[in-house]
Amino acid sequence: MRVPASALIRSGDTWALYAVKDGRARRRAVEVEARGGGAAAVQGGVHPGDRVLIHPGDEIQDGVRVSVP
Repeated sequence: MRVPASALIRSGDTWALYAVKDGRARRRAVEVEARGGGAAAVQGGVHPGDRVLIHPGDEIQDGVRVSVP
């Protein structure tokens, strides 16, 4: 699965991202397999068709309501 590299956030020694589910940001752990060209190949945590937040700021936490176009 490929996601924008800007969607990735560090979580200690691991990586995570925020996917949008029912109008809320949901933090999901992912395993980064490769990065390059502005994208990252990840395993786990996301599925085809999932929407992910890019450049999530400090105000984004698990469960916070978000709106996406």
